[in-house]
Amino acid sequence: MMHTVDNLFLATKQWAKLSSTECFSEETCASTNDWAKKEASQNPRSPALYIADHQQQGRGRGTNTWINPEKGQALLASWSWRLGAPPQPITSPLIGLALYQAAQTAWPSISWSLKAPNDLYAEDKKIAGLLIEVVQSADNVRIIVGLGFNILGHPRDVPTATHLTSELGLNGPL
Repeated sequence: MMHTVDNLFLATKQWAKLSSTECFSEETCASTNDWAKKEASQNPRSPALYIADHQQQGRGRGTNTWINPEKGQALLASWSWRLGAPPQPITSPLIGLALYQAAQTAWPSISWSLKAPNDLYAEDKKIAGLLIEVVQSADNVRIIVGLGFNILGHPRDVPTATHLTSELGLNGPL
């Protein structure tokens, strides 16, 4: 059964509350990953979720950038987990694979592919990206997993991008 979602930001906040997940939210922030990294040493909760309705300076890996669609069109979230030790090098590809498998399970009618380790494609267009970073201070090791997922729209000036409702053939909210 598919539920109607027309405000991703509010729906994510509601989900976090119902699942007792520590959630920090701002309508606008520079980057959810930067925000989570800044608070990594101050926040003892694990996991912690950081969400925004719009990012002003979303980041990608290396020289890549995340270009936002219009406000309210994408899921912009970063998860922060405390680890007992630094993660192994295989961690990033495994998280990318988990995103790919989750998308395949949730929406089997879409032809998914993964540009390892961090870009999720629907057909031949980018629909989501991961930014995975580690913050370590003394014994405090945290992994930050940022996800930008185009759900209700995508940046119109990026011809190689798409969004979930378009791929599902929906004209309105999910």
